[in-house]
Amino acid sequence: MKNNQADLLENIASVVVLVSLFLLQSPLLFMALCVLFSIWQLWKNRAEVAKKFKWTWQLFVTSAIALFLAKISATHHFNSKYGIYPEYLNHSITVWTAITACTFLILPLLWNCLKFFVVGLAEKSFFKSFKNAIYSITFIIMWYLLIMAYVQVAQYDRWLLILDAYSHSDCQPSRGGLAIRKNNEACYLFTFKMPIQLEMKEVPSVKP
Repeated sequence: MKNNQADLLENIASVVVLVSLFLLQSPLLFMALCVLFSIWQLWKNRAEVAKKFKWTWQLFVTSAIALFLAKISATHHFNSKYGIYPEYLNHSITVWTAITACTFLILPLLWNCLKFFVVGLAEKSFFKSFKNAIYSITFIIMWYLLIMAYVQVAQYDRWLLILDAYSHSDCQPSRGGLAIRKNNEACYLFTFKMPIQLEMKEVPSVKP
Protein backbone atom coordinates (compact mmCIF):
# COMPACT_ATOMS: atom_id res chain seq x y z
CA MET A 1 0.00 0.00 0.00
CA LYS A 2 2.79 2.40 0.94
CA ASN A 3 4.68 1.56 -2.25
CA ASN A 4 1.58 2.30 -4.33
CA GLN A 5 1.12 5.63 -2.59
CA ALA A 6 4.78 6.48 -3.10
CA ASP A 7 4.57 5.59 -6.80
CA LEU A 8 1.41 7.67 -7.16
CA LEU A 9 3.07 10.65 -5.50
CA GLU A 10 6.09 10.31 -7.80
CA ASN A 11 3.82 10.12 -10.85
CA ILE A 12 1.96 13.25 -9.77
CA ALA A 13 5.27 15.08 -9.25
CA SER A 14 6.41 13.93 -12.70
CA VAL A 15 3.22 15.30 -14.25
CA VAL A 16 3.81 18.66 -12.53
CA VAL A 17 7.31 18.79 -14.02
CA LEU A 18 5.92 17.91 -17.45
CA VAL A 19 3.18 20.55 -17.22
CA SER A 20 5.73 23.25 -16.39
CA LEU A 21 7.41 22.62 -19.73
CA PHE A 22 4.58 22.03 -22.19
CA LEU A 23 1.62 23.94 -20.70
CA LEU A 24 3.30 26.72 -18.75
CA GLN A 25 6.17 26.84 -21.28
CA SER A 26 8.62 27.92 -18.61
CA PRO A 27 12.08 26.35 -19.20
CA LEU A 28 13.52 27.86 -16.01
CA LEU A 29 10.68 26.50 -13.89
CA PHE A 30 11.02 23.15 -15.65
CA MET A 31 14.75 22.94 -14.86
CA ALA A 32 14.18 24.02 -11.26
CA LEU A 33 11.52 21.35 -10.80
CA CYS A 34 13.80 18.73 -12.35
CA VAL A 35 16.49 19.56 -9.79
CA LEU A 36 14.01 19.58 -6.90
CA PHE A 37 12.53 16.26 -8.02
CA SER A 38 16.01 14.72 -8.22
CA ILE A 39 16.94 16.06 -4.76
CA TRP A 40 13.72 14.62 -3.35
CA GLN A 41 14.47 11.20 -4.87
CA LEU A 42 18.07 11.37 -3.69
CA TRP A 43 16.97 12.09 -0.13
CA LYS A 44 14.36 9.36 -0.23
CA ASN A 45 16.91 6.79 -1.41
CA ARG A 46 19.86 8.22 0.55
CA ALA A 47 20.61 4.91 2.28
CA GLU A 48 21.03 3.07 -1.03
CA VAL A 49 23.05 5.92 -2.51
CA ALA A 50 25.37 6.03 0.52
CA LYS A 51 26.23 2.34 0.04
CA LYS A 52 27.57 3.11 -3.44
CA PHE A 53 29.99 5.73 -2.09
CA LYS A 54 31.91 3.61 0.40
CA TRP A 55 35.60 4.41 0.66
CA THR A 56 37.42 1.76 -1.36
CA TRP A 57 40.97 1.46 -2.60
CA GLN A 58 39.74 2.18 -6.14
CA LEU A 59 38.24 5.46 -4.97
CA PHE A 60 41.41 6.28 -3.03
CA VAL A 61 43.64 5.69 -6.07
CA THR A 62 41.30 7.64 -8.34
CA SER A 63 41.21 10.57 -5.91
CA ALA A 64 44.99 10.57 -5.57
CA ILE A 65 45.48 10.61 -9.34
CA ALA A 66 42.87 13.35 -9.73
CA LEU A 67 44.60 15.55 -7.14
CA PHE A 68 47.99 14.93 -8.74
CA LEU A 69 46.72 15.95 -12.18
CA ALA A 70 44.86 18.92 -10.66
CA LYS A 71 48.06 20.19 -9.02
CA ILE A 72 49.97 19.95 -12.29
CA SER A 73 47.16 21.79 -14.06
CA ALA A 74 47.06 24.47 -11.34
CA THR A 75 50.81 25.10 -11.59
CA HIS A 76 50.67 25.45 -15.37
CA HIS A 77 47.59 27.69 -15.06
CA PHE A 78 49.39 30.47 -13.19
CA ASN A 79 52.61 29.95 -15.11
CA SER A 80 51.01 30.23 -18.56
CA LYS A 81 48.60 33.05 -17.64
CA TYR A 82 50.88 35.28 -15.57
CA GLY A 83 54.34 33.91 -16.36
CA ILE A 84 55.09 33.24 -12.69
CA TYR A 85 57.78 30.65 -12.07
CA PRO A 86 56.52 27.58 -10.13
CA GLU A 87 59.04 28.10 -7.30
CA TYR A 88 57.25 31.32 -6.34
CA LEU A 89 53.85 29.64 -6.08
CA ASN A 90 52.73 27.76 -2.99
CA HIS A 91 49.41 28.40 -1.24
CA SER A 92 47.71 29.71 -4.38
CA ILE A 93 48.51 26.40 -6.07
CA THR A 94 46.87 24.48 -3.23
CA VAL A 95 43.60 26.40 -3.51
CA TRP A 96 43.53 26.28 -7.31
CA THR A 97 44.23 22.54 -7.15
CA ALA A 98 41.04 22.08 -5.13
CA ILE A 99 39.09 24.21 -7.62
CA THR A 100 40.52 22.31 -10.58
CA ALA A 101 39.77 18.97 -8.94
CA CYS A 102 36.10 19.96 -8.73
CA THR A 103 36.02 20.41 -12.51
CA PHE A 104 36.93 16.73 -12.89
CA LEU A 105 33.35 16.03 -11.81
CA ILE A 106 32.38 16.96 -15.37
CA LEU A 107 33.14 13.43 -16.55
CA PRO A 108 30.99 11.53 -14.01
CA LEU A 109 28.20 14.08 -14.50
CA LEU A 110 28.16 13.46 -18.25
CA TRP A 111 28.42 9.71 -17.68
CA ASN A 112 25.41 9.67 -15.35
CA CYS A 113 23.48 11.89 -17.74
CA LEU A 114 24.06 9.39 -20.54
CA LYS A 115 23.33 6.42 -18.25
CA PHE A 116 19.91 7.68 -17.15
CA PHE A 117 19.10 8.67 -20.72
CA VAL A 118 19.77 5.14 -21.97
CA VAL A 119 17.87 3.58 -19.05
CA GLY A 120 14.93 5.89 -19.76
CA LEU A 121 14.80 4.79 -23.40
CA ALA A 122 14.70 1.14 -22.33
CA GLU A 123 11.82 1.64 -19.88
CA LYS A 124 8.37 0.63 -21.12
CA SER A 125 6.52 2.62 -18.47
CA PHE A 126 6.11 6.30 -19.42
CA PHE A 127 6.47 7.56 -15.85
CA LYS A 128 9.62 5.51 -15.19
CA SER A 129 11.06 6.65 -18.50
CA PHE A 130 10.28 10.30 -17.78
CA LYS A 131 11.68 10.00 -14.26
CA ASN A 132 15.02 8.88 -15.70
CA ALA A 133 14.81 11.73 -18.19
CA ILE A 134 14.46 14.14 -15.25
CA TYR A 135 17.60 12.68 -13.66
CA SER A 136 19.45 13.03 -16.97
CA ILE A 137 18.39 16.67 -17.33
CA THR A 138 19.46 17.37 -13.73
CA PHE A 139 22.96 16.09 -14.46
CA ILE A 140 23.11 18.30 -17.57
CA ILE A 141 22.15 21.30 -15.42
CA MET A 142 24.82 20.41 -12.84
CA TRP A 143 27.39 20.01 -15.62
CA TYR A 144 26.52 23.42 -17.06
CA LEU A 145 26.58 25.16 -13.67
CA LEU A 146 29.95 23.60 -12.85
CA ILE A 147 31.49 24.89 -16.08
CA MET A 148 30.01 28.37 -15.61
CA ALA A 149 31.23 28.48 -12.00
CA TYR A 150 34.78 27.61 -13.09
CA VAL A 151 34.72 30.30 -15.79
CA GLN A 152 33.60 32.90 -13.26
CA VAL A 153 36.18 31.86 -10.66
CA ALA A 154 38.95 31.91 -13.28
CA GLN A 155 38.28 35.61 -13.83
CA TYR A 156 39.27 36.32 -10.22
CA ASP A 157 42.17 33.87 -9.92
CA ARG A 158 44.62 36.71 -9.29
CA TRP A 159 43.13 37.07 -5.80
CA LEU A 160 44.64 33.70 -4.95
CA LEU A 161 48.11 35.01 -5.75
CA ILE A 162 47.84 37.23 -2.67
CA LEU A 163 48.33 34.05 -0.64
CA ASP A 164 51.90 33.94 -1.97
CA ALA A 165 52.52 37.69 -1.90
CA TYR A 166 54.54 39.32 0.85
CA SER A 167 55.03 42.83 2.19
CA HIS A 168 58.73 42.15 2.93
CA SER A 169 60.64 40.50 0.11
CA ASP A 170 63.34 41.14 -2.47
CA CYS A 171 60.62 42.70 -4.65
CA GLN A 172 60.75 45.63 -2.21
CA PRO A 173 57.07 46.66 -2.34
CA SER A 174 56.02 50.02 -0.94
CA ARG A 175 55.11 50.20 2.73
CA GLY A 176 51.88 48.30 3.33
CA GLY A 177 51.98 46.87 -0.19
CA LEU A 178 52.18 43.26 -1.35
CA ALA A 179 54.27 41.74 -4.11
CA ILE A 180 55.02 38.35 -5.60
CA ARG A 181 58.08 37.54 -7.64
CA LYS A 182 57.35 36.63 -11.26
CA ASN A 183 60.84 35.56 -12.31
CA ASN A 184 64.45 36.58 -11.76
CA GLU A 185 63.91 39.93 -13.44
CA ALA A 186 60.41 41.10 -12.47
CA CYS A 187 57.74 41.16 -9.77
CA TYR A 188 54.02 41.79 -9.57
CA LEU A 189 52.85 44.56 -7.25
CA PHE A 190 49.27 44.37 -5.94
CA THR A 191 47.05 47.41 -5.59
CA PHE A 192 43.65 47.28 -3.93
CA LYS A 193 40.92 49.54 -5.26
CA MET A 194 37.36 50.13 -4.13
CA PRO A 195 34.94 48.54 -4.01
CA ILE A 196 36.49 45.13 -4.63
CA GLN A 197 39.19 45.35 -7.26
CA LEU A 198 42.71 44.07 -7.40
CA GLU A 199 45.28 45.30 -9.87
CA MET A 200 48.55 43.57 -10.71
CA LYS A 201 51.39 45.69 -12.03
CA GLU A 202 54.54 44.13 -13.38
CA VAL A 203 57.66 46.03 -12.36
CA PRO A 204 61.32 45.30 -13.10
CA SER A 205 63.10 43.87 -10.09
CA VAL A 206 66.31 41.91 -10.51
CA LYS A 207 66.62 39.14 -7.96
CA PRO A 208 69.69 39.65 -5.74
